[in-house]
Amino acid sequence: MVETKRKKYKVTDRDGMHVLVTEKGVVSFRMDYRLNGRRETMCLGKYGIC
Repeated sequence: MVETKRKKYKVTDRDGMHVLVTEKGVVSFRMDYRLNGRRETMCLGKYGIC
């Protein structure tokens, strides 16, 4: 079970991989990377959508 909080929060792994947990407990798997010096974030998928 995912712990829900009052605000969104990020749980990081390494090399830019992290999950973003929303207030309602939806988990988004994301990857941060740099392209031409600019930081980008790619959403790989979500878990917990009803």
